[in-house]
Amino acid sequence: MLGVALIAPLFWTIRMLNARNADVALYAVMGSVFGGLLVGLAMMMGYWFISRDGFMYFGPATIVGFVIALGVLAVRAGMKLMSNDDTKG
Repeated sequence: MLGVALIAPLFWTIRMLNARNADVALYAVMGSVFGGLLVGLAMMMGYWFISRDGFMYFGPATIVGFVIALGVLAVRAGMKLMSNDDTKG
């Protein structure tokens, strides 16, 4: 659930990515990534104070899942930006 909440805004912002407004879309993606990192950090700190023993599994799983999702997002964004040529009128 946490992973979906952190990654969903990134996949929503990729819809507006095209050659005409690539800079605006990339700023939105950067803001979503930064916001997701802050929320993830807050969740991991909260989990650390609640259950330190469980953090050994929760922390790395959260980080790895977020990084894998960012990799998938980067590939999809690159493919979408390279395949769409809507720079004409």
